[in-house]
Amino acid sequence: MTPIENKIQELRAAGFECGPQIGIEAPLPNGGSFLSFTTGVTIYYHSSTGAHEVHGAILGAYIGQLGPLGKLGYPISDEYDDVVGNQISGKVSDFQFGSIFYNSTNGQTFSMQIGAVPTSDFEIIDGIDVSQFQGVVDWSEVTARTTVKFAYIRATDGTRTDSQFSTNWNDSSGHVLRGAYHFYRHSDSNQELQNQADHFFKISTVNGKLADLPPVIDVEELPPKTTSQTAISSLSSFLTHVESRCRTKPIIYTYPSFWVNRMGNSDAFAHTHHLWIANYGKSLVPGKTNSGFAARTTPPLVPGKWSEYSLWQNAVLPGLKGISTLVDRNTAIVPSGNSLQEFLLRQP
Repeated sequence: MTPIENKIQELRAAGFECGPQIGIEAPLPNGGSFLSFTTGVTIYYHSSTGAHEVHGAILGAYIGQLGPLGKLGYPISDEYDDVVGNQISGKVSDFQFGSIFYNSTNGQTFSMQIGAVPTSDFEIIDGIDVSQFQGVVDWSEVTARTTVKFAYIRATDGTRTDSQFSTNWNDSSGHVLRGAYHFYRHSDSNQELQNQADHFFKISTVNGKLADLPPVIDVEELPPKTTSQTAISSLSSFLTHVESRCRTKPIIYTYPSFWVNRMGNSDAFAHTHHLWIANYGKSLVPGKTNSGFAARTTPPLVPGKWSEYSLWQNAVLPGLKGISTLVDRNTAIVPSGNSLQEFLLRQP
């Protein structure tokens, strides 16, 4: 009996329906093999990993794009829709060390590798990000009754100022590690980009109180007809302006389908700027009961050939003490012996 046949028996004994099968056990160039079933499960085998079930209908795309087959392992999530607004823009299938994104508008697929998450000698730090939409935040309550250790506070949107920034900035002092973020507005005008950077610097250094954490540039929106090449060029110029004013490289915040569809899955910033990825997925489970945090059952998708994420926005939830509205929840995985500041100031 082959390893795949053994795995089929194991799954059936556990009550999982494998069948009917599609075709026969198919060999792969790397020495592995796989067998798929109409119930949406594929059994993949390689001598380096053994036999594992792979859920999702786009395993072939992952294999075709040379995903890390030798590292595939259990558990692996089901395929799920990637939704932008109210429209399904494609599908995602998560593997343990990588993912495939399928773009339904052009039929293209993209491999997105996930950086290895350390299994020991690291610290998970909880954080939030807020703007005027959270209203008045009771930072004393946040500190006393949750596990929040850091917060990113919106300072500016284009050349507009967040109406709650000054209050949030002053009231959060001494409670959490703070950083300021800017909602980036694309422009083909270098002067307009400079104006945005100048305004962000002016507002984020209000009252001379400097941030504890590097600045963040929120990149999640472009004018409809902007090409990815133009978008990358303009963003690169803007990041240079911000670095010149703030004297440190800003972190890029984005989400996978935007970066793939609108930024061409560019790797232009993968080795120069830390990535803050927003990726919630469909599987949220309750986390620490005293804070209302949630953790996904699978790692986030990492586009643009970043080797790993530095910050992960993993949920938007109510129930955080000190904040009456929904609020974004974030985590950072920091190697032991490093502060969050040291980690984020290092070259990624």
